[in-house]
Amino acid sequence: MIRFSITLLAYGAALVFVGFLTYFVAPPGANAATAAIVSSVGAVLLMLCAICAPLVRERRKLGLIAIYGGMALPIILGMGSLMRLSGSLKKTQEFNAEFEQSGSIALVASGAEKRHNTAYQTVGIGATVVLSAFAFVVLVMHRPKIPAAKPKPVPAPAKSAEPPPLPDHSTSGAGSDDD
Repeated sequence: MIRFSITLLAYGAALVFVGFLTYFVAPPGANAATAAIVSSVGAVLLMLCAICAPLVRERRKLGLIAIYGGMALPIILGMGSLMRLSGSLKKTQEFNAEFEQSGSIALVASGAEKRHNTAYQTVGIGATVVLSAFAFVVLVMHRPKIPAAKPKPVPAPAKSAEPPPLPDHSTSGAGSDDD
């Protein structure tokens, strides 16, 4: 159980590291705050799962939600990053093609908006995908054994409102009037 929680915390810390590293290497004017925000929110959710997972013995539902949520978060974050990676790769390829033609670091598009290299974004998103896949495999390997549910107490038989039948005190043959 402890290995599972430690893995969740380590994955969350690595996620925040990649997110803030991506934010700090972004060129001026790039909108890179999303990298830090998304990774921080993911890390907070992972931390909650890491804290609540060991509670599976005392509070079964909460513990199970934390265990399965902790295993699902790397899949969700990894797949979301993978879907975003294709767009980022396309932008980086377009920028690199324009850069080779013009030779300028800051390109001016048809409008007055400067375009920046998005390689920082592509590397950060790619690292998140790889990190998420690795974390999922490690979490599956350290998945805790779920304790058996406590058996529900068997209710005592309900007492009926009718009085019990009177015992039959008749004797066989003695004092009978049928002689």
